[in-house]
Amino acid sequence: MNRHALLGIGNTILTDEGVGVHLIHRLQKKYQFDPGMDCIDGGTAGIELAMLLSSYTFLLVVDAVFDRKQQPGTVTVLDQSALLRNPARNRVSPHHLGLRDMLLLAEQLGTLPENLLFVGIVPFRIDWGLELSDELMRELPKAENAIVHQLQLAGITVEPRLIPAEVSSAL
Repeated sequence: MNRHALLGIGNTILTDEGVGVHLIHRLQKKYQFDPGMDCIDGGTAGIELAMLLSSYTFLLVVDAVFDRKQQPGTVTVLDQSALLRNPARNRVSPHHLGLRDMLLLAEQLGTLPENLLFVGIVPFRIDWGLELSDELMRELPKAENAIVHQLQLAGITVEPRLIPAEVSSAL
């Protein structure tokens, strides 16, 4: 069976910088995925994730993206070649060096998933705090829709939950 993964990256004590992790948890609560789909909270982990990737054929990474040319709240989708070949000086996320290094190591080890995508959202504010900014919260549906769309394009079933996850786990 093909295994797929959503990997959220971010530091959840730095407001919008933790958007990747927050989005993964939000998606898990709202949607039901194929049985072969794992949602991974990668937090601030980096290169140590390289070996974990060996069991997946599809990986979608979600993170904050820094691009001074784009407005906060802008959603960016990058394919594997754009993400791996983008020089570190043109980093796309605050974890780009760690993320890029981890992906390049996985490529060298032969553990890189066949299909790799990156969905990022430009943050509004990076500061101490456990919650996303109100401005970014209003933009999350755009990122969520982009993620769901990319998963569906990859042939992965994504269905809205009839009962929210936190309610169904209490039953």
